[in-house]
Amino acid sequence: DWHLDPLNLHTIEKYLETENIDLDKSRPLSLNFYLDYVNWFTKQKGIKPINNFVSDINYNDNNFIANLKNGEKIEAKSVLLALGFKHFKNIPKELSSIIPENRLSHTCDLVDLDQFKNKKCLIIGGRQSAFETAALLNEAGAKNVYISHRHDTPDFTESDWSWVLPMLDKIVDDPNWFRNLSEKQRDDLNKRFWTEGRLKLEPWLSVRLKSDSIKFFSNTNVVTCSELSNIDLEIEISNGEKVIVDHVILATGYKVNMENIPLLNSGNILEKLKLESGFPVLDNYMQTNIPGLFVTSMAATQDFGSFFGFTVSVNASAKMIGKYFL
Repeated sequence: DWHLDPLNLHTIEKYLETENIDLDKSRPLSLNFYLDYVNWFTKQKGIKPINNFVSDINYNDNNFIANLKNGEKIEAKSVLLALGFKHFKNIPKELSSIIPENRLSHTCDLVDLDQFKNKKCLIIGGRQSAFETAALLNEAGAKNVYISHRHDTPDFTESDWSWVLPMLDKIVDDPNWFRNLSEKQRDDLNKRFWTEGRLKLEPWLSVRLKSDSIKFFSNTNVVTCSELSNIDLEIEISNGEKVIVDHVILATGYKVNMENIPLLNSGNILEKLKLESGFPVLDNYMQTNIPGLFVTSMAATQDFGSFFGFTVSVNASAKMIGKYFL
C-alpha cells in the first residue's frame, strides 16, 4: 500500500509482477528494494529529475524564480515543497549543551555506518530509528552499542495500519476532516498513531539486536558527559552506570520549523510565509498563503494529521494538490 502512484497503476505489486520478484522473499522491504521501485516508477511515468539543488526561491509578481546551485534558474507559476525531514532534526538543548558537537550526530545524518567500525556508540532514543540504528551499527562492526531511552522498551510486534488508508481517503474527500475534529478526537487519533508507530517495533528487528555488544538502558536518561581524552567520552546514565564511548547518536525525532530550511531563508519566501508554531498554514489544496506555493510531507501534519509525514500519504497529497489545477 505504501506506493507512489495516486492512479494506483504503477504500484509496488505491479513492480513485483513486472520484474518477477517474489514478495515473500522481499519482506521486509529493504532500502535497495524501495529505491529500485522508485527508479522503475520514475521511468514508467517519464519523470526526469534534475540532479541539482535549489539554493533559493523568490516570489515576485505572481511568479517564482528558483536559483540552482549550478547557476541555472527555473521560473514557475507553482512550487511544491516536499522536503522530508532533514531540516527538522530535533536536537535537545540539554544534550547538545553537554556533548561536544563533533562527537554528536542525529540518525538523519547517518547513511554510511562503516565509519563506526570498532567504535563505541551511545544511542539516545527508544523508537524504531534507535533500534534500527543499533542493529546497523552492530552489523557495521561497532565494538559496543548502548541505547538509553526514557521509557520501557517497546514490544517487537506487528503494527496494524489497516485503518490508515480509509483515514487518508476521508481527508481527500474532505480536506477539513482532520481540522474539524474536536481536540479530544485529534488526541485520540494521535494516541492511536503513537501506539502503533511508537510503542511497537518491527518484529523482524528483534533477531538483529541479539548481540552481546548491544546493551539497553530503559527508563534512563543521560546525566553528564565528560571528555577523558581526545578519543573517549564518559557518559553517566541516570541508573548510575557509566559508559565510555567514541560517539553519541540522537534518535530524538523531528520538530517542524520552516525557518530551518535554507532555500527559504536565502530568498524572500520566508518573510511572506504565514506560519503557526513553525508549520505553514495550508488551505484545502495544501497551498500556503503565497498563491502557487504548496507544502506536503511532515510540514503538513499540523493541518492534515500525522500520516502526512509518511510515504503512505503521497497519494492523498497528489490528489488534494491536483484538485487545485482541475
